[in-house]
Amino acid sequence: MTRRRPSWQNPVALREPVVQRGETSAAASLLIFFALAFAGSWTCWWLASALKGDSPVWATMLSLAGGFGPSLAAVLVVAHGSGRAGLHRWLMRCLRWRAGWRWALLALLFPAAFM
Repeated sequence: MTRRRPSWQNPVALREPVVQRGETSAAASLLIFFALAFAGSWTCWWLASALKGDSPVWATMLSLAGGFGPSLAAVLVVAHGSGRAGLHRWLMRCLRWRAGWRWALLALLFPAAFM
């Protein structure tokens, strides 16, 4: 019978991921994402509050556009880091539905029934 060593005796060496030339690291991509998301959203919201009295239609449109800041930042970061093919793969993964039709129906009807 073999004795197993405790897990603390088997240290696992974590290596840094290899970054190819022209690619950005995961930490840099995350930092760029947050910077773009905050800058885009808050700029739209700041302009919306400044235009609220003069042009309420533009203010409303800018307020709504600010909500898409994180989504747009994600698309830009993925496109910059992985190119057109990587962006296509990422968008296909985002649009892949793994829930059954009952859950999709519930997701569509529940908010309307709740309101």
